[in-house]
Amino acid sequence: MLVIERLDRGSFISATDYAEAVTAAITGQRWEAVHGQQGYDTASTLARWLGKGAVNYGNPETLFDAKTRKSGIGYSEKVPERASKATDYLERCETGAAINGVIFHTPHGVFFQLGMDHESTTPQFRQRKRPVVRPDALPRFIDGVGGIVPAVLLSSRMKWNGDGFDGLDEVAVQQVNWTLAVILRTVLGEVDMQKLQKHLSEQAKKAIQQAADKLLKNKTARDIVFEELAANHKALEASLQNVLATGKLAEFLASLSPAEKEQLKTVLE
Repeated sequence: MLVIERLDRGSFISATDYAEAVTAAITGQRWEAVHGQQGYDTASTLARWLGKGAVNYGNPETLFDAKTRKSGIGYSEKVPERASKATDYLERCETGAAINGVIFHTPHGVFFQLGMDHESTTPQFRQRKRPVVRPDALPRFIDGVGGIVPAVLLSSRMKWNGDGFDGLDEVAVQQVNWTLAVILRTVLGEVDMQKLQKHLSEQAKKAIQQAADKLLKNKTARDIVFEELAANHKALEASLQNVLATGKLAEFLASLSPAEKEQLKTVLE
């Protein structure tokens, strides 16, 4: 609370930046957000909530975003921003386990969504597709496929007024952290860590796929992507290996013009 009280709202460029800093202080995580740059707002380890018990799950790094909404409870990032976050998440997973999520500050209270909503812009929770549920209801939505996981109310006491927080006191902060601990204990206690990681990674892959599809629809953007791919030997090698693995080599060769086939033949010889 001392850290929160020392945060000067006037020293932040935007209300969102202030909310990100407060969220880091509330959850006891490192504040990683930088104004104007895409990335997770806070980062720490699971031990923040589970203590020594976190070692049972490899003590993965927890990556949280903070979002402010004047109405509703939903996700509002655009496709490129989601892809950037997804890439960051997958890179961290390559060096160890990671769990990501979003903390929503709204006039109705503070909510938490595990993982990433990759499907659309400005959806609203409380719909059948995106319900608000209790922590003990979350595990059944984690099937490894990468679908959207519902939100959970962390605290109805702390509310976002559009510029700052109402009800931001010690009791509300304790309630947020206690509920987060319950969520993480419930999910990890009922879902295998490997399955949870697979679910969150599939969400990230879907977010990146969205961005890739968008780029490949435009000829100029598509040409730039192909030029970058050709200049990156590792990426080109991985792309060719993927073509072989998916059994689409014949389809690729059939799409080449006679001149391109002759050029390929010359290179191979």
